[in-house]
Amino acid sequence: MNCTCAHKPDYFESHPDEEFSEILQSLTFIEKSADYDLYKCNVCLQLYSIEKWSRAPLIVKIDSANLFSIFDETPFRKLIFIDDNGGISDNKCIQANCNEYALKDMVFCVEHAYEWQNLTSP
Repeated sequence: MNCTCAHKPDYFESHPDEEFSEILQSLTFIEKSADYDLYKCNVCLQLYSIEKWSRAPLIVKIDSANLFSIFDETPFRKLIFIDDNGGISDNKCIQANCNEYALKDMVFCVEHAYEWQNLTSP
């Protein structure tokens, strides 16, 4: 069995119909939490935190099984949010008293846009 861990990014969202089952084939389940499962590669032993209740599961490489219990998806979600919106613009966020730069496709910085998205999501 070939290992492709070195070629995978440190974090990504997987398409469940195309690549998710293929990714899981080379991994072994280790532990579960409320929203994530811990897996390891059968070849190189790389650990992954894998979201279990999403249409596009977030997959994050982690360095230690001890980090799984304190895993926080927020920084990775924000990085994906930045990428999905074309990066950071040269314009300031319109939120009062905010000096951060807005996302390219939005008028808010990643902090305020992410907060707004989470408040309005069903």
